[in-house]
Order: sequence, then C-alpha cells, then structure tokens
Amino acid sequence: MLTLTREQVIDRLRAHLVKLTDEDRSLCQVAKELNIFCHGFARLDSGELRREFEWLEKKAHRPLTRPELEQRAGQWQLARQILHGVTVACDAQMRDHDHCRGWDTFTDLELARFHQELLGEMVEVVVPPAQ
Repeated sequence: MLTLTREQVIDRLRAHLVKLTDEDRSLCQVAKELNIFCHGFARLDSGELRREFEWLEKKAHRPLTRPELEQRAGQWQLARQILHGVTVACDAQMRDHDHCRGWDTFTDLELARFHQELLGEMVEVVVPPAQ
C-alpha cells in the first residue's frame, strides 16, 4: 500500500476532480451528478440546502426550485474559486467556510477512501516527517 501525506492525497484528488468540472459546473454540482466524493449538494436535504443558500433565494425575489438553487449555488462556488485563484470548490471553502470546511471536512480515512474510489489505489495517509 502506498503511503502519502494528507497534502499529497489532496493534491492527487484535486488533480482528478478538476478534470470533471468546467466553467459552468462546480465540484459540488459534479459530485452530486456523478454520486462521487462528498456527493456535493446531494448531501443536503432540501431544507438544509435552502438554509445554507437562503440569501441566493432572497436575491431571486421568488422561491427557487432545488435545481435552480443548486445551479446558483454552483455559480457562487465558481465565483469563489476565481476570487481565490483556486481550481476546486474545496480549496475556496478552506478559506471561506461558508458552505462547508473544504478539505478540512474530511478525515484522513475519508480522503484515503476517496482516493481508492476515484483513483483506484489504496493509500495510507501518514504524518509527514519532522523537518
């Protein structure tokens, strides 16, 4: 089994996940659509999604359907990525913590599981040696 630091696992996951996104779909949207990784917006029931992004619905001045709300939330995630100069929503959320905690949401074991599920390789996450 390959041993990697947490940051190395995140780097590998990021490199894979960014390939699945584009300028119109954030990682949160793709993770939901493909039922992978953290499952993106699907991890929230409709009430939780509305509470998380109620300000988006207020800006619309009308109730939004779930797909509409997810689309706007995805666009918000993409805007945050651009603002922070990062490639995936997890990196933006590491700074903002307004929807989730980004990579900090996941334990080392969860990251190792994602690595195996997405990249097909079992890894053990280890603490880097002291410098």
